[in-house]
Amino acid sequence: STPLYSSAASDVYKRQLIEQGADTNAEQNYPIPGYTPLMLAIESDELDLVNRMVSAGGILEKTYLDQNSGKWVTPLQIATEFQAHSVLKEVFGKG
Repeated sequence: STPLYSSAASDVYKRQLIEQGADTNAEQNYPIPGYTPLMLAIESDELDLVNRMVSAGGILEKTYLDQNSGKWVTPLQIATEFQAHSVLKEVFGKG
């Protein structure tokens, strides 16, 4: 797990990491293989952070393989599943 992925990291610290070139698309091995910091920000409905990550090269089309269902999951599906209303509206144009 990277510091950018940690939900315990402060917003200021996350912004600094992004500004210094942290990989917003880095795939994690744990707790969800293939999950990225951008996906976690989407899940948490952190609109400002999502926008910063996308501006820094975060890929909204990146997917991960759900180990339980065997299906590929998109960031839009993550936002929908976690009811990330701000991200759904402002990033994906939904709602």
